[in-house]
Amino acid sequence: MKKLTNYFYHDMLTSIIHKSNASNPIIIGICGNISVGKSTFAKNTVRNLKANFPEKKIKTICTDSFLQSNQYLKQHGLFEQKGFPVSYDQVKIERFKSAILNQKAVELTAYDHRIADINPAKVVTVNRPDIIVLEGLIVLQEPLKSLLTKSIFLDANPQIVQEWYIKRCFDLKLDQKMKLQPEDFYSYALQTWENVDVRNYLINVEPVRSQADLVLQLDSEHEVQQIQIQSSYQIKREERHEIFDE
Repeated sequence: MKKLTNYFYHDMLTSIIHKSNASNPIIIGICGNISVGKSTFAKNTVRNLKANFPEKKIKTICTDSFLQSNQYLKQHGLFEQKGFPVSYDQVKIERFKSAILNQKAVELTAYDHRIADINPAKVVTVNRPDIIVLEGLIVLQEPLKSLLTKSIFLDANPQIVQEWYIKRCFDLKLDQKMKLQPEDFYSYALQTWENVDVRNYLINVEPVRSQADLVLQLDSEHEVQQIQIQSSYQIKREERHEIFDE
């Protein structure tokens, strides 16, 4: 499937860049389920963009950095809905959007996966980049959706995504931080996945799948298995590559 993945990065990204209005920042949105590989896909996208457009200023932003702090969520009874739209700081999002539209610099306190919380000491500066790769659960929801130049939804077999989620939890050593035995932590992580993350996906993320310009089906190796061009993606039939007809 590497042929399909390489085609996406080379031809589709090049097309996005060349056909966009150069006077505005190009914003590529990457949405999908938690642990489906949005961050990895964003990193690969940036790497390919830098290789093809070394003169461009490129910035990656994860929408986790728009989350309210754990303390805020607990104080307002929202911690069990972390990742749901209600758990995000709308003032912070609007400030970011305003800075982008007015071509001004903006600083964001970032989310730190090592502590699973907003880290006040971790600040990300977004200073008028040419290209922004924006990834996260709420990318296809307003007020962020209206910023996007093109949007991509990552999809994969639900069972595989669950396995990726559990693996990521262990990779982050959350079991050690919570001082739980591996088998106890596995049960806790699985319960969180089923009661929080799957529910959030079905209620808030999967319904906006149809609004993405492209849906990329990933296999167990995170390679692109299939590319679905949605009706909102403006591409002429003669511009299609034979790979879409396989």
